[in-house]
Amino acid sequence: MKFIRLITISMFLVSNFSYALSAETDEIESTLLERHNYYRGIAGIPLMKWNDGLATLAQKWANTLKKNGCKMKHSSHSFRKNVAGFSYIGENLYWRGSSAPFAMSADYAQNGVDNWYTEIRDFQYSEKGVICPLRGKKGAIGHFTQVMWDKSIELGCAYAQCSGGKSMVLVCHYGPGGNFNMRSTPPFDASAAARLNAHEINKQFGGLPTCR
Repeated sequence: MKFIRLITISMFLVSNFSYALSAETDEIESTLLERHNYYRGIAGIPLMKWNDGLATLAQKWANTLKKNGCKMKHSSHSFRKNVAGFSYIGENLYWRGSSAPFAMSADYAQNGVDNWYTEIRDFQYSEKGVICPLRGKKGAIGHFTQVMWDKSIELGCAYAQCSGGKSMVLVCHYGPGGNFNMRSTPPFDASAAARLNAHEINKQFGGLPTCR
């Protein structure tokens, strides 16, 4: 009888632990979606919805990166072709490290999206496409333009931890993919650019100027 009670208690603990992991994952996913839509809402462009197929693909790539110590490397176009109902899928990566082990959290997820969005400081808008000189020396705008690409309306993300929990890589996949034909296609229209330029949050980045 004691043995049976022990098994019952153990099963209860495992069940509760699984629920805790599930709840934490749900919070991370919700945060990633909400943060993308927060920035897209400022611009007045279509909001995204979560896609489990994209999240599954993102997890496959995160697991691949984990095997290589979470070294940052984009997946190939063929890896992201004709998956989850999309002919082409966009991809953003974010890495975070620490001297001590840490657990992935909703805060870290939000930090990843915020990090991508801050590339607006290097971006200038043109209705003709992504053709303007960069404003900053960093020279990275592709994460920002993918977050804000108005035709990308579905999102799926996943993560993996490496180095005994001292580093983490976040992978987000977008359908349909953005950053496509960038020399002739802007990420959003001029009215969205005007909203971004006028919004209080972007004053720290110098707004969003345009070029001809």
